[in-house]
Amino acid sequence: MKKRVILFVISAAFSFKAPAQTFITEDFNANLGKNYLQDNPDIDIADVAYSLQTTRAVFKELNFFLATDRDDLLEKLAKFKRDPVARMLGMFDIYAYRTPHYDPLLVKYVKREMYFGRKIWHAMLFKDGFMKTITTRAKAVERGAVRLLWKLKFGTDQKQTGFFGYSHKIDEMNNNSRKQYRIMPYDIAIELFRAETRSFYPDDYVYMGWKPYVLKGVNIYNIPGEHNTIFKEPNDREFAHILQACLDKINC
Repeated sequence: MKKRVILFVISAAFSFKAPAQTFITEDFNANLGKNYLQDNPDIDIADVAYSLQTTRAVFKELNFFLATDRDDLLEKLAKFKRDPVARMLGMFDIYAYRTPHYDPLLVKYVKREMYFGRKIWHAMLFKDGFMKTITTRAKAVERGAVRLLWKLKFGTDQKQTGFFGYSHKIDEMNNNSRKQYRIMPYDIAIELFRAETRSFYPDDYVYMGWKPYVLKGVNIYNIPGEHNTIFKEPNDREFAHILQACLDKINC
């Protein structure tokens, strides 16, 4: 039987809205929840994870843990308390998108048209193969038409199920956030896990746009699949081996 792996998110401070969630007390801030977890051996840690992610206030500083059970979580919390420095920042087929939102109007439109020109030229060269190019371009056109129809039908109330099985409003909010976010250079290195099969056109396939922003370098790992299938079978097994090798190298 496979063990469940649960994600725990913590931040610099906690504020819970419901009295029923008061299992996180001041001890959690002081001892990362260790006292409560030690004193309650029968607690379902899935309930802890749920409350941390749904009832906490949002703070700038976040960290997360993956744990399979209470003892595993206690061990990782204790280790984090001893050594809270993050040793790895991984990007899973994520492109560092520099928004033109804050550029002058003329520059913004010139950049956009040049990008679409490069994208069309890439498609016309069929670098991804003839049938794949036709299929992906047809899907993109279809989705563009559907988005336009949804905008006309629903306006700003985009709560209908979107292309990926959840509310389309989530995609709209993500796109708006990406448009307004300014990415800045930072004195770090990243581990870039790059899908071998491209499902979108990137200006920079090699570094996925990250090189100007991570001043200590980009370490690249090729992983099987395309953006939406890198964590699915059978790609997940090979990805797990690549990720584990990366973690072993960092922690040695």
